[in-house]
Amino acid sequence: MEQKKASIIIPCWNAGNWIRESVASALSQTYRPLEVIVVDDGSIDGVTQQILRTLHDPRLRVFFRPHHGVAEARNFAIHQAAGDYILPLDADDGIEPGYLAACIDVLGTHPEVGMVYSRADCFGEDSGPWHLPDFTLGEMLVHNVIYNAGAFRKADFLRTTGYDQQLPCWEDWDFWLSLLALELRPWRLDEVYFHYRVHSGSRSWTQNTVPKLLQAQRYILQKHANLFQAHVAEYGMAFHQRLYTEKQKGIDDAGKIWRSQASGNRWLQMAQAIPWEQAEQRFAGCLPELTGVPHPVRLAVGILLVQAELGCSDAETVRQVEENPFIRAFCGLPDQRVQIPVEVIAYAHAVFDGERMREFQAMLQDAAR
Repeated sequence: MEQKKASIIIPCWNAGNWIRESVASALSQTYRPLEVIVVDDGSIDGVTQQILRTLHDPRLRVFFRPHHGVAEARNFAIHQAAGDYILPLDADDGIEPGYLAACIDVLGTHPEVGMVYSRADCFGEDSGPWHLPDFTLGEMLVHNVIYNAGAFRKADFLRTTGYDQQLPCWEDWDFWLSLLALELRPWRLDEVYFHYRVHSGSRSWTQNTVPKLLQAQRYILQKHANLFQAHVAEYGMAFHQRLYTEKQKGIDDAGKIWRSQASGNRWLQMAQAIPWEQAEQRFAGCLPELTGVPHPVRLAVGILLVQAELGCSDAETVRQVEENPFIRAFCGLPDQRVQIPVEVIAYAHAVFDGERMREFQAMLQDAAR
């Protein structure tokens, strides 16, 4: 029986230093039949487009497009693709010759699998194994644990809205969540087939700014609200485990942890997942009235989380809640800094120690069902 065709798509923007290597690794695949589609996303470096015009192979197609971003370039390439299987590859990365065949072997025999990727390593300005966390749904809701160069079926892509062009970053994470929402699961190959180039001009470095990350986090959370709400318990457990792991790595200083961009964003995500209105109705009467505190239950829970995760003194816990904007948002406090009496910690422990804390945890479990 004739094998189904596969398409490797490579969006390219000002990547003249690396595009030859990337295309060569794509064309070296042992799987047949194969096509490679490169979409130049309006390169302006004066080199990339010249190099692309020198590349000739009957399996290679090159398109030159105005600059609209990587999401649009990927979507365009996939719609042009003749393959039943798609493998995105960034123009500065590389893959082993057997990668595509190994991915398609899984996709062709496991209909419940929607995305296949492998173990990976880094090269360039840094080198060594890329220690991606093992996939769990909770971990994936906290942050992306699958790099963009994973294979999938074109038919499954067409069941989604594709790569979201409104996102300033993390369009690959958003796409994987769309496939997970279709009840497709991932599969990681044990071999190292993917090589990620580390360099200071890479998109993951240059776009990692606070405003863009916050914008993307909020957008993704709202877009996939049903997925987050359906798995709030897994999300909460992964959130806490992530913070614990950071501490185990030696990030013990409270300020370093809570000034961390990733940790701060997880506070915002978790705040969206907790049924606060229900918790306020049940527990607000257990706390004394506090001047300037609109949501005493949220404040109490936030205080307990900060103290439990960081092992802070009472005074340091209050300082973290007062000064860190992410924690203030989690606690439902105003944007501007507010003064919180240290005594509120004792009230928080009195309300949520023991039976009431178990009731609160049961409330989270119910919200996940």
